[in-house]
Amino acid sequence: MKFFTFGWKRRAIRVWMIATCALLVIAVALSSVLAAVPIASNSLSLLFGGERANIVEDHREELFDRQYEDKDSVLEAAQAFVVDVAEEGFVLLKNLNASLPLAGSPKVTVFGKNSVNLVYGGTGSASNVSANSKTLYDSLEASEISYNTVIKAFYDDNAKSGPGRPANPNMDSGQRLSGFATGET
Repeated sequence: MKFFTFGWKRRAIRVWMIATCALLVIAVALSSVLAAVPIASNSLSLLFGGERANIVEDHREELFDRQYEDKDSVLEAAQAFVVDVAEEGFVLLKNLNASLPLAGSPKVTVFGKNSVNLVYGGTGSASNVSANSKTLYDSLEASEISYNTVIKAFYDDNAKSGPGRPANPNMDSGQRLSGFATGET
């Protein structure tokens, strides 16, 4: 006790003891928060390269694929996947058999429910007001390209083709977008 009273009289020791106690309280509080909020601890674990835990949220279980050993192998696999998708999706850019540009009075059929329900932007910073935006079909008409009106009418009729994609939630709604419906027929 004599040491404590002697030490407390010195200003440097008082400052050191108060700062140490304050940091200890902050560390305990932070540990409690990380233990109580799984997404916070999982985010820190991802940031510093730790193990990903399975998260149970809203009675849904999310499972993470652990087929990759490290972040470099995940990046390599992702880049290879992007190349595969591009090779499969860029067929028109190859202009096989000189099919472009479309000659004469071209006629096209646009497939997909989302052709009548376009996404004009994301949510949050990428969202925009789409009331004055042109539709895909407005652009086809402006380019004098005829389209299959029977298929368009099918996609326009929710009773036949389904309700389509739901509206994007606002950023502040708290709704998670994993598993968000695409609304395709």
